[in-house]
Amino acid sequence: METQKPPPRGKEFWEDIRDTVRDGVNEIRTVGDDLAKQARLRMDIFQTERRLKTVYGALGEAAYRILSENRPVSHEDTAISELTARIVYYSDELGRLRKEQKQREKVG
Repeated sequence: METQKPPPRGKEFWEDIRDTVRDGVNEIRTVGDDLAKQARLRMDIFQTERRLKTVYGALGEAAYRILSENRPVSHEDTAISELTARIVYYSDELGRLRKEQKQREKVG
């Protein structure tokens, strides 16, 4: 049978309360930081998806403009090569962000 300790008195009592509150605040801060990082990551993914769609649209407009001038669409065209490079960049960035999100989901 376990013997029960008497409740703390005086200074020990207030130190126990202080320590409990401090531990609770630290835990809340940690959880809040994690939630803020997850929200920021979701926002970064959304913005990168939006930018990628915008660049795809710009590529389509550039290709249409070139085709309407009866020219072949080629990577040698400056606008096409720049837009293609941006698509590669945003696609890579989106992949990196989604990988980071999956890693965070496994941890949390």
